[in-house]
Amino acid sequence: MPGFPLSGLFKKKALALGPAGPDLELIKQYSDPQQRRYPPVFVGRQAEIEFVEHICRAADDYYRAGKEPSGNIVVFSSAPGAGKTALLRHFKELWQGNSDCPQPLNLGLDDLASAEETTQAIIEALAPRKKKPWFRRFGLGGSVSAGVPGVVKGTVSVSPQTEKAKTKYRNLKQMLPEQCWRRPLCLLVDEIHKITELHEPNLLNIHLADHGLPIVLIGAGLSHSADKLERVLSPRLNPENKRGLGTLAPEEVRSCLKQMFVKCRVDFNAEQLERYAGDIAARTEGWPQHVRTHTAALFRELDRTRGDLGAVSPAAVEKQAGIYREKSYFERRSGEIRRAGLLTGAVLKELPAQCHEVEALETINRKADLNKKGWQLPPGMTDADFLDHLIYRGVFQLDKNDRLYCPIPSLRSWLVAEADQLQAKLDGKPTAATVSLTEKTAKPASRAVNRKKSGRERSFER
Repeated sequence: MPGFPLSGLFKKKALALGPAGPDLELIKQYSDPQQRRYPPVFVGRQAEIEFVEHICRAADDYYRAGKEPSGNIVVFSSAPGAGKTALLRHFKELWQGNSDCPQPLNLGLDDLASAEETTQAIIEALAPRKKKPWFRRFGLGGSVSAGVPGVVKGTVSVSPQTEKAKTKYRNLKQMLPEQCWRRPLCLLVDEIHKITELHEPNLLNIHLADHGLPIVLIGAGLSHSADKLERVLSPRLNPENKRGLGTLAPEEVRSCLKQMFVKCRVDFNAEQLERYAGDIAARTEGWPQHVRTHTAALFRELDRTRGDLGAVSPAAVEKQAGIYREKSYFERRSGEIRRAGLLTGAVLKELPAQCHEVEALETINRKADLNKKGWQLPPGMTDADFLDHLIYRGVFQLDKNDRLYCPIPSLRSWLVAEADQLQAKLDGKPTAATVSLTEKTAKPASRAVNRKKSGRERSFER
């Protein structure tokens, strides 16, 4: 069957220790949790990558069969810190410059605002030498040729005024030669939850694909991204194309740490790898942001010991990792959540691990009290608005069955503990000395579990 091959995306790379000793410069770089433009190594998300591969192959097959490859909008959604941006960047890193893979194209929300902006971005990406805007002039008399040089020509009226002509998807086949479509085009859009009604006509055009071209849009955004898109598409999004991003499996955390050790030429043995990877997986609950900050805490200690893993203090690593985790919890707690902290804690304490949105709304309504500070809904918010805000801030997330759950259980425990401490203080009851709440919410796995072999370890390409 005609189409493009996608083999080779997941080739395993042999990792070997170098002879030059620890790479102290790279260790210092990995010790900084703020350097998050790219993760130190990319692990996991194989199911997500394979799904996009499948969508791209299907779009290419439809195109070559002369059919409209419609329905090719895929949304990856999750709470903050799940690695949505890293996934989009990984797609680009895998595919850039590889003619056997889809053609990646990053689009901003401004590029997505109109068909004209999107098609112009596509032209500039696929045919850079023809990126000159398609202009037209019009007036009372005279004529002039206009168009994309060497692709589209026409004669129109002349006037002192000149404007960029409207380019539409249906013109792309005429404006770009067939060799530009030897592989499907993937439009990568981050923070797609920020779409507005302004984007509606363009997104609908991309979704319906009457242009007949192999164009796939991959969007990434917060947990309510799919809902926002379905309001725009009325609701036509393929259920299979709504993908949530969750935690990393313990073996993926282990693979991540192993690759970081190898890249930095840190000398380690199997027992050390199992112990540190097991502790990180347990304390972070596999949440990618926390895995990143916990490994940063470990490499901060490795920076102090100049790459000597045996001299690292596990207690110092956990203390620093706890500081990083607690900082991330504060970042998730908005002003609205802070002022309604007692209400938030009470709602989280009562709701089960998974629940229907109606259950959450009923609990919010029942617990809210207009006459008590900390129990009031934020100004201007209804119960539904407040629930949406909790989803937006990553306290809740929708699973594939549209059930609410807290993707970071330790965040839930932290918010409940904060509310309990505040209520005790307001009631005049003695409170325990201030301690890191992360100590209460994340316990390391036992040494026996950590040392247990896991069988064949999966290997992931960065």
